Formats: sequence, structure tokens, C-alpha cells
Amino acid sequence: MLYKPKKLNKLRTAVFNVLLLAFLFWSTACELSAQAYTRRNSPYSRYGLGDLFSTQYAPQLSTGGAFAATYSSIWDASICNPASLAHIQSTVFDVGLFYKHSRLTENRNNQKGAANDGNLSYLSLSFPVTRSWEVEKDTLRRGIPIQWGMGISLMPHSTVGYDVRISREVPEIGEVEYKYTGEGTRFRANWANGLRYKSFSLGANLGLLFGSVKDRSIITFKDSAYTYGYNERIMTEENTLGLLWDLGAQYDLYLKKSGTIPDPLKDMRITFGATAGASNNLRILSKEESIRYGSYYGIDTLIITDDSRTNMSLPLSLGGGIAITNGMKWRFGLNYETQLWDKFSYSARSINVGNSYSIAAGAEFTPDITDVSNYLKRIRYRLGTYYGKDPRIIGSGANSYQLLKYGITFGLGLHMKPKKSTKEFAILGQTNIGFEFGYLGHPELINEYFFQVNLSFSLNDYSWFKRAKFR
Repeated sequence: MLYKPKKLNKLRTAVFNVLLLAFLFWSTACELSAQAYTRRNSPYSRYGLGDLFSTQYAPQLSTGGAFAATYSSIWDASICNPASLAHIQSTVFDVGLFYKHSRLTENRNNQKGAANDGNLSYLSLSFPVTRSWEVEKDTLRRGIPIQWGMGISLMPHSTVGYDVRISREVPEIGEVEYKYTGEGTRFRANWANGLRYKSFSLGANLGLLFGSVKDRSIITFKDSAYTYGYNERIMTEENTLGLLWDLGAQYDLYLKKSGTIPDPLKDMRITFGATAGASNNLRILSKEESIRYGSYYGIDTLIITDDSRTNMSLPLSLGGGIAITNGMKWRFGLNYETQLWDKFSYSARSINVGNSYSIAAGAEFTPDITDVSNYLKRIRYRLGTYYGKDPRIIGSGANSYQLLKYGITFGLGLHMKPKKSTKEFAILGQTNIGFEFGYLGHPELINEYFFQVNLSFSLNDYSWFKRAKFR
């Protein structure tokens, strides 16, 4: 049954009102749950550089990262492979948010806990600088059809947030409490560019890494009978500043063409993608304070340093993927990433990390994006899975374990179509919502089972950098 225009507009309005109410309810639930449970508490963020964030946006996260190297769209921006920016044909403003609920369990002591986290994932503005698709279709216009896309974005790079307390009974001393807390975030401000000539694209990211992280360790002798014990308090603060870079390439091999010029919205193609990234010598400005005190000895300052300068260099990361796409009908992709953490260097302290990797597979399906009579057919349905190793190694020697991370993802892409547009593929913007069920940890250590919601809102505008037809 076909919907009449008035009924169709009412259906659209109802859908987006439901989404708005769901978002408001979700925001309220996040705030209330944060009060009911503990605040953000990720015990593993104490190790390495903390919890590392991906540069993927919500559409890529909903497929498990399967299109990290091969994703391209005329509406959606992506900086995982900056070469993809050469495909966008409209200005894209994108805002991402996330909410994460974790359940922490330790098999040895059968201890359990819960934690919640939520914040902005990214802010992004991307746009086409040139409009090569017009040059390719208009035989009267002269010029080399080189497409140039640019984007700027702000997102977290890594974060630290933990609050751990351990009590142990030490012979001849009594109860000793160890308390470890830390907080802070490093951010990435990114400038991305992508160039495309026919089926080949190249791109580059230049990112500014900045932010501070604070750690505190306190050892307290709880048994008052042991009066000769030293309580210890160690506090450190690190401020990071430096540059990150990424390079990317993509190649589209069209298997079928509906015309003389390939149409990415209708034709079938295979996309090959590759990425590489690293950093320069990051500057670390650190502070450290170490104090011991006790009822018998009083207070003694062991170490106090201010503005200590050191360097840190992030390791080389490599990635590659392949995807097959049938216009706007469906796409399927595979992706592999690795980071060579054995080349990681930090002159201030030793950090126990190992080479990491991630393998992902995912798909996206859209029944019929041009069907204005049935909104469900215009939704982009996404599904994916991933498996890999985290760089952090806990313990030492024979009792050292490298963390595992794996999960499944799924999500929806909801289009907003301009009311007065006659173009079958025109959109005003999108709401992307994704869900992730994952695991981080090791069977011999703390197991973290988490559920994460990724939500993004994007607006598309076709008027920026558009030349006037008449002068």
C-alpha cells in the first residue's frame, strides 16, 4: 500500500519525534545511572596510555570497523582513511556521542562491580573544495577532474579513569590498603585532506595531540598496632603536546557501469584501501611528588619535581581492507589493523606493551533508498564483528598477560530527505545509532563485559563552495 504525501509527512514527523524522545530519555537515564552506580571506572586504563579511542565515526563503528580502510560515501565523512574525503559531495557537519555500561568481574576473588561512562565522541566538519563530478558530466567545462575534500574534527585520543582499592593482610604488619586513582584525557584536533582522480584516491591526516593525565597511588597501614610503618603517597601529572599523522589510499575497481562514467550510487565495485600512521616526538611536561608519612616518623618528602621534560613516540600503525559494494543496495567488507608497539619509546618510564591487532568483518544493507512510500526500506541496516589484541600487557615474566578485545555490533542509519528536492538520492542529514556488545580483559585477570551505544547526528548542505552558473 502506498502512503499519501500527507500521511508520509506525518510518518516522518512521528519517527523523528520518537527518536528525539528516545534520545532525551537515554540522556536522562545516563545521568541517573551514573548516580546509581559508580562513575567511570576502567581498571585497565591505569596501564599503557589508557583506553585508546578509535578515529571511526558512528557508521563505521556499527559495522565493527570492517570498512575502516575502505569506507567512502558522498554524504558521510570518515578520517580513518583520509582518502575517503575525496568522495563527499556536500558539506557534512557531524556530532557523535556515546554511552558505555561495563560489568567488571574477577574470577579469583569472585568480586563484581559496575561502571558507566558517556560523553561526546567527536565533532566534525567536512566539505568538498572542488566539484569534479560536475566537470566529468559537463563536456563544455574544462579542467582536470580532481576531487578535493577537506575536514576538521576534534575527538578524544586516549583517556584514563580508574579508582581501585585493594586490602591485603601482611604477616607481622596487619592490614595494608593500596589505593590507585587516575583521570584525564588526551585529545586529537585533526585536519584531513583527500584527493581523487578517477578511481584512485590519496589522503593525509595531521593531528594535534594535547591533554593531561593525573595518577595517584596511596599505601596506608590500617593496623594501628604497627606504628613504624610508612604511609606513602605518589602523585604524577603528565601534559602531552605533539603531532600525529596518517596516510591513506583507496582504489575503486568497477565491475559494472550504468553509463560511461561510474556511478557510486548505482554501480557495483570492489574497493581496496590501505592506511599508515605514527607520530613525531611528543613532548611530555611532567610533575611528580612522592611523600611518606607515619605516626612515628612524621612527614618526609622524597621526590618533588616540576616541569620535567621528556619525549614519547607512538608506534607505526598499518591497516588494510577490501570491500565489495553494490551501489546503495549493500556492501560487505573485511579489515585488518596492526600497531607495532614493540617500537614504542617513552624516556620517562617503562610501559609494558606488545604488538596489537584487530580483524573485523561487517556489512551494510539498504532495501531501497529511493522508495519514498516506505521509510523502512530507506533505512541503512548495519552489522559487524571484530576480534583482536589490546597493546597493554599486565604482569611480568611468566605471569604476564596481553589483553584481548572482541565484540559484535549493529546499527541503523536514518535519512532525512529534503521536502522540495526532486533528486532520488538527496538527503538533508542522518541520524546514526549503533550498539556494541564487547569484552576486554583476560581470563586470568579482570573481565570487562560492556555494552555501548553510539549515536550521531549529521547535517548535509550542498551550497558551500558552489560556483555561480551566471555572472
